[in-house]
Amino acid sequence: SYEEATVILDTANLSYEMKEVETTNEDEVGIVIKQSKKGGSKTHENAIITLTVGVLDNHVTVPNVIDMSLEEATSILNANNISYRIEYEETTNEEDNTVIKQSIRAGKKIENTEIITITVARNIKSNNDNTTDNNEQQEENNDESSSNEEVTIEN
Repeated sequence: SYEEATVILDTANLSYEMKEVETTNEDEVGIVIKQSKKGGSKTHENAIITLTVGVLDNHVTVPNVIDMSLEEATSILNANNISYRIEYEETTNEEDNTVIKQSIRAGKKIENTEIITITVARNIKSNNDNTTDNNEQQEENNDESSSNEEVTIEN
C-alpha cells in the first residue's frame, strides 16, 4: 500500500511524492501502481521518488432520458448511480409524465456526486379533458397542478 511504501522510504531517508491515477479496478485503490525508481536501485541523496497510486474513478456517463416516461428515466438514472431532481413543466403539446429536458447533456462524463435535473411534462390539456365544462371545476384543476413542483431524490 501507499502507507507501507512511505514507511520504507522514510526509513531510508528518501523523499517522495504521490501522483494519483484514476482506475476502475478496486484492487488498485490506495496501492502503489508504479514508482519512478526501481526497488533496490541506487539513487542520489536529493532524489524524489514518485509513487503512482490508484484512486477510484467516480465518473459516470449521463444517459439520454429525453422522451422517456418518468418511470423509465428514473430507473435508468438509478441503475447508473446518478442522483437526480425532478421538476415539472406545464405543457399542452407533450405527453404527460414524459421527460422533456435534462440539465446535463447525454454522453457527458460527470462525477457521481453531481445531480441532474430532469424536467417532466405535466400536460394540462389531458388533465382538463376529463373535467366538466363548469368553469369553477376547471379553475380548481388548474390550481392543483403547479408548474414549479420540485422533487429531489438522491442516491
